[in-house]
Amino acid sequence: MLKCCSLCDGQILNKFLDLGRQPLANKYPKPSDFQEEKFFPLEVFFCETCKNVQLGEMVPRSLMFEDYYYLSSVNGGLVRHFEALAEELKEAKFVVDVGSNDGVLLRPLKGLGVRALGSNLRSMSPSSPMTRGWKRSAPSSRKPRHGRCWTATARRM
Repeated sequence: MLKCCSLCDGQILNKFLDLGRQPLANKYPKPSDFQEEKFFPLEVFFCETCKNVQLGEMVPRSLMFEDYYYLSSVNGGLVRHFEALAEELKEAKFVVDVGSNDGVLLRPLKGLGVRALGSNLRSMSPSSPMTRGWKRSAPSSRKPRHGRCWTATARRM
């Protein structure tokens, strides 16, 4: 249960939405696995101190992404959205896309000649094409391998 704000450690939290216990999204269990499917409380709280809105319980990443099959590029509306965003960013010299999923924004950026680097936070594997070049412990005084970031994007799907 949520005891304090995850952003400011404030203690005055008000629950304003309770959707009960829900299974994880984008999980497709077999009928034989239905009995073992995990459910989690989906409650949303408002912090009176800093105005942050957050979930009451954070599901461990290892559970959320162990069998995660969603790819942004299968959704035509999202593809068009990110193509339009790439057009808006085409003057950028270098874009870092945090949480790039399957590269739905990286492809149109590269098609426009924009240098772009994506990170897939689900795995953060340094050998992945989306994360190649990230150095988690690189000293901030060193020049980044890909140059200084001109624009950064991040969104939650």
